[in-house]
Amino acid sequence: MGNGKSGKILRAIFAAFALALGMLLAGCGSSGGSTSGGGDTTKPSVVLINPVNNATGVPVATVLAASFSEDIKVSTISDVTFIVSAGSDQVAGKVGFSTGSNAATFTPAAPLKYDTVYTVTIKAASVTDMSNNALNANSPTGDYVWSTTTRRSGSVDAGFGGAGTGGTGGGG
Repeated sequence: MGNGKSGKILRAIFAAFALALGMLLAGCGSSGGSTSGGGDTTKPSVVLINPVNNATGVPVATVLAASFSEDIKVSTISDVTFIVSAGSDQVAGKVGFSTGSNAATFTPAAPLKYDTVYTVTIKAASVTDMSNNALNANSPTGDYVWSTTTRRSGSVDAGFGGAGTGGTGGGG
């Protein structure tokens, strides 16, 4: 670059370009889990559910779970935002969250009923990442929803024991 007035102008333009490019790359290079609140506009997604959607023959002792694509604000996961229901009846249970695996879990207070369709609803607008981006929905209601059906009565089941009992559910 030159030494005179044109050199100063070129250096100023180059510095402005480098600053703008750095800011752009900082926002685009994010994995979506930024805690700075600055450039993260990526909505978190559900990347794994247990049991899988439309699974049948699921043990009545199953702990229902959803894993997320990025860090979720723990305060946004609760029994108000992670709901398990059988028809119009909400199932009583405890909602938990593991920050290490970005997974929310629902442990029923009692064994699920046999041969019953359960619907899991995560209130997508209320569950957010660290930058307040709402969860991606998969249903017309604007929520993330999946269903599963428990085993028929009389079939062999691991029994109710909470987390870790019969937890693989519904892979086939």
